[in-house]
Amino acid sequence: MKCIMCQEACHQGPTIWDYLAWGPLPESVLCRTCQDLWQTKIEGQVICWGCGRALSQEAQDPYHAVAIWQDQHAYCQECQAWLSHYPIDLIHHQALCPYQGALRQWLHSYKYLGDIRQAQAPAQRLRAFASQHPKAHWLVLPSSPASLAQRQFHATRQLLEVAGLKVACPFDYVGDGVKQASKSRQQRLALGQVFALKEEVLAHLPRGEWWLFDDVYTTGSTLLRAKSLLYPVAKIRQIPLYSFSLFREGRAEK
Repeated sequence: MKCIMCQEACHQGPTIWDYLAWGPLPESVLCRTCQDLWQTKIEGQVICWGCGRALSQEAQDPYHAVAIWQDQHAYCQECQAWLSHYPIDLIHHQALCPYQGALRQWLHSYKYLGDIRQAQAPAQRLRAFASQHPKAHWLVLPSSPASLAQRQFHATRQLLEVAGLKVACPFDYVGDGVKQASKSRQQRLALGQVFALKEEVLAHLPRGEWWLFDDVYTTGSTLLRAKSLLYPVAKIRQIPLYSFSLFREGRAEK
């Protein structure tokens, strides 16, 4: 069998992520080299509690410097600014992998070229993450009608469902239809609310933990707008609200 990412032959056995997932050991669709890519972690002297960015206390550039410590957690400059706009409970995010190299190319093939087979690539890593959060209920953001029409599948929902996770989308899309990836950093930060709650879905979301998922955390503006809609409901129902992503953008954007 050939690796779906690099087309090299797959000969390896199960990885540590297979065993951590506590499920049947699947036939691998990745070679050892590509499996190792999905086992990489975001490494740094300090990890920003708000967004998962790697920071250093000695960094000279503000992008990688610790801007503030609060309740024993480090925040970057960007998340320090978010703290003045949103409740501190919302300024926390986990990312699984750095967004670079072959993983950046993988997302391009999957999301922008529409190669739906690539949804299998992170499945083991997602299952392993889910196994660490047995109370979680997995939520996704809606795609714009234009993106759905072009791609013919919901990118983030597909990733979680291929990993065997039950997914709900408690939002309607009410944005301008322009893809987030085509917008500059400043355009994303200036964007207004692009989601509305779907009350019929929200009413049936179970208790436990609500985990909002996206593929890449860039500025955080999209996830924070979505979390801010869910937050009042989650607070009334005493449900912890979290977010996580496959990737954290690791370089400064213009």
